Amino acid sequence: MSLNTKCNFFYLILFFLLLSFKNSNAEIHKHFGTVKNFCGLTFTESQSINIKNIKTLKINIDNNKKWIKNSLNIIRLKKNSIPEKFKKNFSGNIELITNGNIKCKFKSKIRQHGDWKDHIGFKDGRFKQSLDVQLIIGNILGITNFKLFLPETRNYENEIIFTNILNQIGYLAPRTYLVQVDFMGKKHQMLLQEKIRKEFLEFNKLREGPILEGDENLFWSNSNEISSQNNNNLRLSRLENSNWITNLNTSKIASDALTKLNYVYFKYLSSIDEYYNSSKILNLDNDLLSDGNKKHKLFLDVFDILMLSADGYHGLIEHNRKFYYNPINNFFYPIYYDGGINLDINNIYGNLSLQNNLAFEEAKKKLLEININKLTNKIKESNLNLNNDSVSKYLKDLITKIDKLKERTKYKDNKFDNNFTSYYNKKDNRKILIAYYNSNIRNINICENDLSTCQTISINNNILTKLFSQRYKFKDKNVVFLGKINKKKEDIFFDLNLQYNFDKLVNQKKIGNTLILYNKYIDLNYKDNIISIDQITPAGKVLIKNGKLDSLKIIFNGKFNKNLKNIDIYKDKNFITGCLTLYNLELNNIEIYSKNSLCEDAVNLLNVKGKVNYISIVNSNSDALDVDFSSLEMDKIKILLANNDCVDLSEGVYKIKFAKLSKCGDKALSVGEKSNVFVDDLIADSSIIAVASKDYSILNINNITSNKNKFCVLAYRKKQEFIGSYVEINNANCRNSLSASEEGSSIKIKYNDF
Repeated sequence: MSLNTKCNFFYLILFFLLLSFKNSNAEIHKHFGTVKNFCGLTFTESQSINIKNIKTLKINIDNNKKWIKNSLNIIRLKKNSIPEKFKKNFSGNIELITNGNIKCKFKSKIRQHGDWKDHIGFKDGRFKQSLDVQLIIGNILGITNFKLFLPETRNYENEIIFTNILNQIGYLAPRTYLVQVDFMGKKHQMLLQEKIRKEFLEFNKLREGPILEGDENLFWSNSNEISSQNNNNLRLSRLENSNWITNLNTSKIASDALTKLNYVYFKYLSSIDEYYNSSKILNLDNDLLSDGNKKHKLFLDVFDILMLSADGYHGLIEHNRKFYYNPINNFFYPIYYDGGINLDINNIYGNLSLQNNLAFEEAKKKLLEININKLTNKIKESNLNLNNDSVSKYLKDLITKIDKLKERTKYKDNKFDNNFTSYYNKKDNRKILIAYYNSNIRNINICENDLSTCQTISINNNILTKLFSQRYKFKDKNVVFLGKINKKKEDIFFDLNLQYNFDKLVNQKKIGNTLILYNKYIDLNYKDNIISIDQITPAGKVLIKNGKLDSLKIIFNGKFNKNLKNIDIYKDKNFITGCLTLYNLELNNIEIYSKNSLCEDAVNLLNVKGKVNYISIVNSNSDALDVDFSSLEMDKIKILLANNDCVDLSEGVYKIKFAKLSKCGDKALSVGEKSNVFVDDLIADSSIIAVASKDYSILNINNITSNKNKFCVLAYRKKQEFIGSYVEINNANCRNSLSASEEGSSIKIKYNDF
């Protein structure tokens, strides 16, 4: 062979090697996604950022001159409120500077925050103002949307202490930190508080669902034709996260939640109709909110008592309330927001209306059970330095205030007429229309003044989301959406016979305190510690929830039909994604078997803890095993044939002794969303990716064998609110498959056998 021929042959081989490398690299980056490395840092550097080493948040506005003009216009206003036109977004950036001189600059949208002018001030030629911030890239402590409050607008340390107290006893309250801010050339302390968004829910181990709040739109109306009293008494609730509505089922879930909450608001507003000062009686009807569930009602009553005892009456006024609706258990979780907390022992305002006084003792019990050391440490993690004695005194003062509140609480019957028409006709509503639907959510009735003149319109998703968020106008008039309504002749009644939850739709069995719920497409038998489940059609679903299961075998036999492409099977009206779902359970010595599933998840374990001995899943149309928000040990997992992921672990702590995952359509093992996972032995074959770790997850594997997979191990960042991920493997046998980590993530393999 001549020298020229050898050279040509060499270059040809080199060309194909480079082409192969380029194609492989492109394939890897396709899986990495579009969210780039966090701040150009390594995983270890990203991990090191915490509230204690954040030195300053420096805020820069792109058009500084225009911002100053807008701020001056607010200062010059004669009235005390801040109109919406002065709260428009400005482009800019937030620069995070640590004590170690790490600097991260995040592109942002920034605007003035606040209803009242206490959120803005001008002194010594400098502005001080509360801000609303949306990070376009990056996050601060896992938060992408937040408020920066002037501390005096939230009673400074009181907000931090009380939000941590609520979190310690199981209530939803936003993460709140004391930070130093550099804005307009002035450095001062501010309160950083996360907004109530999807990341807030998931941080609190809740699946994304409807977030509802009191509607202030009419309250702040500038119309001269509607009196402030009429505005107050027609103010109902709204869906805050209307972008969550993506299909018919999510629309129905949101509609059910909104209808029920609107009725609760309607009842409240009617009960205060004799006087405009609604702060005399501050709580909503928790019997209605809990759907008659005594445990849930007690939970809601205790929240109201804690709020009022902490002088948080502002956060109990109906238009300031926020709720998360969980369709799985048909429960409205109260969310703390804008309480105006004052923990001084002498400050307490407002009254409650309860059916009995049991909740007062429960509230005191919860406070007494708090671990002082743990609470003090959590407060310190919020960047507020208090000692145990100070924290203990705050708790004792709260208990004293609870006793004072108990003495003046009113107890009454909750009987009420749900006729909306008679109430509505008392008002002057010339600029307001009422909208509702009877059965088809796509056909909305819009009614004029006296509710007797209505017209039906067909709506699209855009109009539906505006209706749910109470931001729809029809013929230049504000529309108040009620929800699902019964109309009899000329009277409108709230539909109180809605089948809200899974419990009312299905058959039931009980094992101790555990409830088994299943729809009409399921044949279920329980005998000798074996639950046998047979699908009659692919739409059959089973939910097992609450309590403890011990020494039990669950066998699910699906009715797989590969030609059936009905998307409604994937998610139902209760947002159940699994053909078999285990929810809010403690497990011990459990075996799970599933085959032929057409659901989004063959098996979904949600908010569970304990130990599972064996899981076997065969032939799943999408994910085989999906585990969320859990702390679980799994001895042995065997999965064969899944069109998507074989095992998907999110937001939890997991330990797996042995797993064999074969013929997975995408990932054999997927770990994400700040999970901490240990796997002793893993065999993954005939899949696209053997192992993927993402979004601040830490994965440790003792032994892995990857066979006939395109990729062995990938580590990357997918979601904005997280940083990269970390994988450490003792022994890796990756046959003819690549491993790669995105910048900001890390893979450490001690021994490779390729």
